[in-house]
Amino acid sequence: MTDGLQAYKEAVKYEFFDVSANIQNPHLRLKDFETKPNNNILERLNGTFRERTKVVRGFDSPVSAIEFASGMQTYYNYIRPHQGIGGLTPAEMAGVQIDLTGNRWMTMIGLATEGK
Repeated sequence: MTDGLQAYKEAVKYEFFDVSANIQNPHLRLKDFETKPNNNILERLNGTFRERTKVVRGFDSPVSAIEFASGMQTYYNYIRPHQGIGGLTPAEMAGVQIDLTGNRWMTMIGLATEGK
């Protein structure tokens, strides 16, 4: 699923089309941001990653990339409140109760080192 940029049509065909595959995934091109289904949630996540990775300027190894992605996943799911779900984190919305008062990162790290 992509936005309306015409260049994606050829790129998707080049990267994902395989005549030997039993099932072909269709390329869905969105007309606008309101049309459903859309990829707004993933575009927002990509923007969040891009904000951080642009200043990092690359990773030293695959391990550092995995560690970065894990840290972002923790931040996104447990620390960062989301406007779309009433200022809760996804973990809080799912009923995961963790008391992260004060410096949320330090509290999360402390709980992780204690094995909780």
